[in-house]
Amino acid sequence: MIRIDTNAGNVALVFSKLAVNLADLQKPLNQVGLNLKQLVYDGFRGEVDPWGQAWKPLAAKTLANRAGRGIESTAILFATGQLYASLDYALTSFELVLFIGTPERPAPPHQFGTGRIPARPMFPQRSPDTVDLPEKWEDAIINPIADHLRAAFR
Repeated sequence: MIRIDTNAGNVALVFSKLAVNLADLQKPLNQVGLNLKQLVYDGFRGEVDPWGQAWKPLAAKTLANRAGRGIESTAILFATGQLYASLDYALTSFELVLFIGTPERPAPPHQFGTGRIPARPMFPQRSPDTVDLPEKWEDAIINPIADHLRAAFR
């Protein structure tokens, strides 16, 4: 027979610790932001979308245009590095917003594609209204928060 005894004091202590950990999510959300930035950077370096599919190669016309402007980079979405460098996140008490792009280099045309620009997704978003998180993205979000909440039970 297995027997577990507890009392209201022990339960109250655990819930008290849990409440403290829930009140301050800054540390785990910051880690989530860093994790997600790394996943986007990995996608840029590998020239793949969040689901592991290769981005469509640059057109010969695009490469010729770059060469004509003195840009030696043949990396996809990395002519000047502006878009890559714009990746960041903003954090409040209970919210994390990951963003990429600048007014000069907006990201949505690259994320979803246009008539002229093929889609080269950087975020796990299939359309403006559809998020499809691959497992490694789920882990990057869930693990830091779960670890933080587990601390209440130690």
